[in-house]
Amino acid sequence: MQQWDNILVEEIQASPGQEQYKSLETHTICLSLNSAPSHLLQVVGESQHTSPCTRGDICIVPAGHPFFWQWQRSDHYVRIQIDSQRFEQLAQEATDLEVDRIELLPTFRVRHPQVEQISLMLLDELKIGGQQVVFTLAL
Repeated sequence: MQQWDNILVEEIQASPGQEQYKSLETHTICLSLNSAPSHLLQVVGESQHTSPCTRGDICIVPAGHPFFWQWQRSDHYVRIQIDSQRFEQLAQEATDLEVDRIELLPTFRVRHPQVEQISLMLLDELKIGGQQVVFTLAL
């Protein structure tokens, strides 16, 4: 686990099981690193999704949403938590929109090459103890 000012990065390797949490202050991105498909149940608030999860699948959980997931075989993923206030600040700077008009929605099993690449670069920094990507992203 590595924590910088506005971001926490964790690599998680877990035996079959389940987890539940709720973060009031951070948005969470999970990127699957599974080498083989793993059956996954995900519940965010009142939304539920069940499907096989493979390497590169992304789940997004906005701050304040309770999150539960259950997996049937070993699970391997990177979990990134980003401070919600810093995220809103960056979104406003990047879009020139009013932050109260922007909503981050819970998302299950999506693919986004840029998010995947940034997540893997942050994972590399976690492993080597660097912070170049974090500084470059201005997080």
